[in-house]
Formats: sequence, structure tokens, C-alpha cells
Amino acid sequence: MNAWSEYLREQAVIADRYAKTMTTAETIKEFLDIAESFRRDADAEDANPTYEH
Repeated sequence: MNAWSEYLREQAVIADRYAKTMTTAETIKEFLDIAESFRRDADAEDANPTYEH
């Protein structure tokens, strides 16, 4: 894991937390989709790092 994928994973956690505060199914799904997108990007970054520190 590099700094970029770690950042993306932290953003996913934040999106998950926001999803828990939403009141409609539509907005909950939207934030869960955002979190999943961050996780997918982090997995891709781990598989093919674009940044090494």
C-alpha cells in the first residue's frame, strides 16, 4: 500500500460514515457507491502503483 491508496481507503471510510447519516435510500446508496469507487481505485493503485515513496 502506498500513500495514494491509503488516502483513497480513508476517503472510502469517510463516505461510509456520511452514508450512515443520510435519511433516504437514494442518498445512502449514492454515498455507498462513492465509498466503493474509492475502494476500487485503491485496489487498482495497490496492484499498479503510480506513486512510490
